[in-house]
Amino acid sequence: MNIVKDVARLLGIEVGVPFSVNENNTIYCLRDNGKFEWADWGGMLIPGDFLANKFLCGNLTVKWTPKEESPCYIVDPIEKSGVYKGLYYKDNTELLRERGLVFRTEEEAIAKAKELGWVK
Repeated sequence: MNIVKDVARLLGIEVGVPFSVNENNTIYCLRDNGKFEWADWGGMLIPGDFLANKFLCGNLTVKWTPKEESPCYIVDPIEKSGVYKGLYYKDNTELLRERGLVFRTEEEAIAKAKELGWVK
């Protein structure tokens, strides 16, 4: 039984799609066989159990990057709720994402707005 797709879904990533993590700027990729690879080193394999253990212990989290024109929630102090639903465009939303102000769910964005003290 292959559970790689289930693991990818739990991590918030897609099999075969490069992603970065909070640890550094290295780009990784989860392959169909369940192994993590360095996506920016021509597919050089890294130990899968090393990254899996870091994810399971909560030491690593995936930096979510929305697909172009996909829905996202953006933290904005001008909005009464502190959040608005918009579309992700790399040209004008990427800087906000890099600063931790773009989220996949409304709940995550509201939590960030509260953390920043923009809403109660």
